[in-house]
Amino acid sequence: MKNQTVINVYIILSSILIAIMLFSFKNLKESFEEISVKRINIVDNNGKNVIVISNQEKFPLPILNGKEFERSVAPSGMVFYKKNGDECGGIGILDIPKANMTKMIFDYSNSEALGFSMFETKNGKSYGAGFSIAERIPLGADILKVGTSGPERISLSTDKKDAFLSINDPEGKPKIILMVDSLGVPSFKVFDKNGKAKEYILKD
Repeated sequence: MKNQTVINVYIILSSILIAIMLFSFKNLKESFEEISVKRINIVDNNGKNVIVISNQEKFPLPILNGKEFERSVAPSGMVFYKKNGDECGGIGILDIPKANMTKMIFDYSNSEALGFSMFETKNGKSYGAGFSIAERIPLGADILKVGTSGPERISLSTDKKDAFLSINDPEGKPKIILMVDSLGVPSFKVFDKNGKAKEYILKD
């Protein structure tokens, strides 16, 4: 009888503690001055990820057609998802041994569509930034064989003090290149079907 009384008291105290905890969580403040976390999952009403913000160690694997794939390098950053759970873009910050890189990418249904990027070597000798538009890979293609990015169609970029605009054919081969070099000299190249270039340079 004494043991039963102890058990009853334990159950009552536990119930009160749980009620207090639930009441406390219900009344948490909706704003914070500062919060430190390793990963935040923003989900829809069904619990599926809509946006994930993560450090490098907990960065999610890419998902296509409901299947996860390995990443060659895991960044820290943010990932966006479609309603079906597939990844559709994101922002990645990479700190590799010799350089720092930042990328923002938006996807087609099965491959990368367009992206912004920046890189800078840690010794400061090489740097650049750019914008790229890619051809979509064929629907149903095996991305393990063909990759997640089709041929680059348009590229606008800088490399140190040179600036380029490249317009490419469906296979990613350059057809037109506009350039202004580090001395401010503009040039224009047109490539024939064999890849041979005709170059025009405007000089003072």
